[in-house]
Amino acid sequence: MKTLKSVLYIAIVLLASVRISFAQGIEEEIGFVYVKAEYLFSTNRYEDAIGEFTKVINQNPKYKDALMYRGISEFMTGKTEAAHRDAIKSIELNGIQAGSASLLGRTFASMKDYEAAINSMTAAIALDNKNSDMYMWRAGWLEQAGRLTQACQDYSAALANGNQEAGSKVKSLCGGVSSNPVKTTPTVPANQQTEVNPKEVGDNEVLSDGQREGGDDNTVKNTET
Repeated sequence: MKTLKSVLYIAIVLLASVRISFAQGIEEEIGFVYVKAEYLFSTNRYEDAIGEFTKVINQNPKYKDALMYRGISEFMTGKTEAAHRDAIKSIELNGIQAGSASLLGRTFASMKDYEAAINSMTAAIALDNKNSDMYMWRAGWLEQAGRLTQACQDYSAALANGNQEAGSKVKSLCGGVSSNPVKTTPTVPANQQTEVNPKEVGDNEVLSDGQREGGDDNTVKNTET
């Protein structure tokens, strides 16, 4: 009886070890593909990056920022609807991040839904208030919507954060007067943001709250232009 128990115990331990080794192997494989995809993305080879990020997503859709970066790559290659879906899915699985909220705003703007675009970018700016591109994008949509005072505040904020292109807008649209950035906030109360269904963002609801993984904001800033 003791011998049988010993054999069963050894078999269980071996099976567990095999499963762990297999899982580690899959994780390493996904990691390798993700690094390759990131490199393609960083060198603006967006079509190739889409393919590699898709391989990662097929294995694990929640893996790091694969959905978000595939969405940005799709947006950069004119696949707006696919980018919109990936932005929503990224938020749904990983929570709101500056990059995914920014991407969602840009896809809304491409669909001419400027209010939804402004709301989404407001959520992005709340997570990364030093990204001059985000201020520039929101400023353009505010200007398009005729909200010139707020647009000027965003152009001024973009200029203050190093975007020299914003300087011409400050001079031509705002009379050369720099002002404090507009402090708009999402319309959904903070204690309810995690309950918002990202699939309903199209109805101009603000995104759910979540956590941004560190270290990716600068990459998004440099590549979304």
